Amino acid sequence: MRIRNPLHKVECRETADHVVVEVNGVVLADSRRPVILRESGLPDRYYLPLEDVRVELLERSVRTSQCPYKGTATYWSARVADELLADVVWAYEDPIPEVEEIRGRLCFYDGRVDLTVTPARQVSWPPEHVVGQFLGDLDFHYRLGEDTPLPADDPDALPKARHFRDVLGRFATGVTVVTSLSDGRPVGMTCQSFASVSLSPPLVLFCPAKTSRAWPLMQKAGFFCVNLLAEGQSELSTRMATKADEKFDGVRWSPSKSGAPLIEGVLGHVDCTIHAVHEAGDHYAVIGRVQELELGDQDAPLLFYQGGYGGFTSG
Repeated sequence: MRIRNPLHKVECRETADHVVVEVNGVVLADSRRPVILRESGLPDRYYLPLEDVRVELLERSVRTSQCPYKGTATYWSARVADELLADVVWAYEDPIPEVEEIRGRLCFYDGRVDLTVTPARQVSWPPEHVVGQFLGDLDFHYRLGEDTPLPADDPDALPKARHFRDVLGRFATGVTVVTSLSDGRPVGMTCQSFASVSLSPPLVLFCPAKTSRAWPLMQKAGFFCVNLLAEGQSELSTRMATKADEKFDGVRWSPSKSGAPLIEGVLGHVDCTIHAVHEAGDHYAVIGRVQELELGDQDAPLLFYQGGYGGFTSG
């Protein structure tokens, strides 16, 4: 049995006094008491009370997932016209205090869902649009690039992408924040895909997604600084992964030799000018020529493995 969701249209219509949510023309919710979260670079999220949702059309999923800036999400599938649309709705039953107002409400947002899963995969992996909700909308290069297009006519494209991520997720890596300046303002993004390339001349590499908003600004500047994150900087990593315009608010940094932000408390930094840029599928391979590099005042690294942060203990 396959559950196939071929580009289902989720429509959220907001008026002066209420919000109506439809999937493929079927009304799922009509609420005059929405909580609306508007975030820069993201579709508006509509959190609606259960009593304003047609819960008879919903089936609770076994899937849960952790969102670092909202809490634990639980998912629901919708049955529309005898078709099960896997995990098109989710909720935070115990959100973090900063977003307490969304507790127990079901979340909807305007957009298309393109999903093909088997029941087994539905249990073992969140659907692509939910991955997009928590990860794909971020400048977070731990996996395929944000909004990476998959062939619409290839039913195996999504399972192959999941398998790619599952296997590569077994490779533990460090975490960096790559920074630069744009019109005198700091820009940055969290990036896992960083490596040394050459000792003579000294070259390093990082790989931003083609959909990254930060990379074009860095390319225009012509320089960047790679900040190697320490074990206690997972919150900083999450902050720098967002598309927020003010992600540097409250972050202590000083100019590196190039002028790019050198973040306080990192393991070390590598300051570079752009040496070369190569297309690499849905990413760019950016080669930086090292101009300066120094150790920081921390020793324990921040690591990333199978979708989570961790530290390192010598054996």
